[in-house]
Order: sequence, then structure tokens, then C-alpha cells
Amino acid sequence: MGSSDEAIRLSGNFGRVTGSHLHFGFTILEYTVNTLDFVNKINAIFWRTRLKKKSLLQYILYLFMALFFAGCLSKYPMGLSKEQWLQLSQQEQLKLTKQQQMLDHEIALKREKQRELALEIELKKQQRIDALYQNATIGDTIVLNFESGYAINSKQKLPIIPQGVILARGETKEIDLQLQRGRQIRTQRVYLHYRNDGTQVEIALSPLNQRINKIVLLNSGKWRYGTKYQNQKLEVSKYSGLSRLNLSIRYHEATLKDRERYIIIPR
Repeated sequence: MGSSDEAIRLSGNFGRVTGSHLHFGFTILEYTVNTLDFVNKINAIFWRTRLKKKSLLQYILYLFMALFFAGCLSKYPMGLSKEQWLQLSQQEQLKLTKQQQMLDHEIALKREKQRELALEIELKKQQRIDALYQNATIGDTIVLNFESGYAINSKQKLPIIPQGVILARGETKEIDLQLQRGRQIRTQRVYLHYRNDGTQVEIALSPLNQRINKIVLLNSGKWRYGTKYQNQKLEVSKYSGLSRLNLSIRYHEATLKDRERYIIIPR
């Protein structure tokens, strides 16, 4: 255990980066374990326990089981047991160690390529969304208004303060709904997604890439003039959800060129 003034690592630039950073990882019994597996596991447990608080102890137990089995993994190269490793000659051990290092290097390169590809895809997606905001045509951007309703937070029903948000086709956005609790202002994190094909808007209380309950607002064909959605409900648990939600959607103001396209010239 280090002291409070002891330096444990140095940050810096290495490779294709835009700023100083620091890598970290997990080792169990001197065996390097994929850090992302644990991060994903903890993240999944976090969201599930938010949705089902009564299962918190169960998911904590699952996490400790995962850590236990990971600790049972072999710390010797190529998955050998201690007995198998000790039976090898020094030359054979050196050979297998080099093989394991090459295999680890190939896996690391593959993961790095996957990360770069995911980053490139996300960058292109963001560039497309930015272009939609700058050169929007009819239907490319919408205004979603939270007009009234309640957020259920720890069995309390807190009224939603009216607010609006702009979304572009294919965009996923996180916002904090403001809630009124006496003289205090509370917030509720909400996840929004406007389908790329313009057919619907989705609203959820956790990331939309998971299989969760959500509100789906279908395009009525009248979004250009505005459409209201009354008494929408999202029940996640008795401790969390949205109720009596009144919403409206309309197309956001388009460019002058597109507005002129829809001007009716009297004869």
C-alpha cells in the first residue's frame, strides 16, 4: 500500500493520441486479465441494480464469483498448470514464454484495431450529425418538448419542469430533466434517440443499447405541424420511472432554402 505522496505511475503521450494519459490493468496471481471484461461486467451490474434494487446482493455475488474464477486461471504461459510447467526444461519454458508473448502481442494489436475502428465509426457518426445541424432540411432535426409529467425517484413523484431538446436523425442524446421538489431542483437522467429513418423517437432511463423498457413515439406524419403525446408512462420499477408524461414533437426550423420550397404561391 503506497503513501498519499508517493508517485505510482507517470502519465504521458505514446502512439496516436491527442493528450497525456495513463493506462491501467488487472493482474490476478501474476496473470494479466483483460480489464475490459471487468469494466463491462461492473457496468452491466450497475445498470441492472439500478433497475432492480432488490437484486443488488445477487449481482454482487456474481461479481465475486467472476473474480474468483478469474483468479483460478493459470498464471503460466499457454494455460499450463503449475505441475505441467515444472515438468518442462528451461529451454522449453523459454520457448513457451516467447509464444505466449507473441500471442499476447497479436491479441493486443487486434484489440487496438477494434478500438480504432470503433472510434472511426463514432467520429463519422458525429460528423454526419454535425452536418445535419448545419444544413438541416425538413425532418432532419426535431424539437422534443417535455411539457408536464412526473418522475418517480425512490417512491417520490416529482413534477417535471417543462423543457425542450433538439435531436438530429440518428442521434442519441443524454439530458437531465429538471424536477421540482419544494424549493429544490432535482434532476433525472434520460436517454433519447431519434431513429435515422425518422420513424420514431425513443425515451429511456438507461442507455438505449440495452434491452430495457422505453417509451416509443411513432411519427404520426404530422410532426411538421406538431404532434402531442399524452399520458405516456415508463415503469422501470416501483422506485424508478416516468408517469403521466405529456410530450410534443415538431420538426425543427429548417433552412431558408427549404422553407421557400414549401411556400404556396397564390394564382
